[in-house]
Amino acid sequence: MKLWYCYFSLFGLVNATTLLPAQSVEIHRMLDSIATASSADQYAIVCKLTRYRVWDFDPAAREKVGSQLRPDRFYLREWVLLAGFLGLEEQLRLLLEEKELSKTLRQTIYFALVRCGDEPQLQQLMRKIRTIPVDDEFVYRLVPLLIYTRRKEVTDYLLELLQKEDRNCTPADAETPGVINCAYRILEYLAPAIRDFPLKLEASGNLATDNYVKALQLVRAWIAERKDHYDLNRTTY
Repeated sequence: MKLWYCYFSLFGLVNATTLLPAQSVEIHRMLDSIATASSADQYAIVCKLTRYRVWDFDPAAREKVGSQLRPDRFYLREWVLLAGFLGLEEQLRLLLEEKELSKTLRQTIYFALVRCGDEPQLQQLMRKIRTIPVDDEFVYRLVPLLIYTRRKEVTDYLLELLQKEDRNCTPADAETPGVINCAYRILEYLAPAIRDFPLKLEASGNLATDNYVKALQLVRAWIAERKDHYDLNRTTY
């Protein structure tokens, strides 16, 4: 195959993406369309790219993602998180040197670096999150980023929270009065990140259960048995 490719490439009969798997070809197509895409389309593209597995991005595609990490890029936050997923630590650190970055964006870069394996950033993150109250803001703004890091130290902490009774969250249905245990909301974020987790998500993004109380009991039993030996799914965003 390699000899065939080299021979025909000499005559311009194939290009760099001709022999790539279909997923990789589509990734290149989307990345190449960024230059002429509208703002709305650019957002759609970066969101679609997060649906692929890490191995679908070949070195050339990763380089193209890295080239998007500049202060004037639309939806830079989303590109930063994609870069962290792909392990583009060097490019992220270069971006961090830019002086005009907002505090929020810098924090996003720190999360991306944790995903890349930055241990000092991980330890700093762990110190901070243990001081933050568990409520709606914690669940909806911070938990997705914590799950994104795919670090066991972080996930261990979230599993700890599942065993508590932090009734500081509002139901997903805004018309339902009262408060609920925040663990129910955290469950939905954890399910796709842990291999062999006892609960799965439906296509809607909701847990595949009609009884959240029993679902939480099931997960707590799983934690008691598996908390020291579970695996994270690091191949997905």
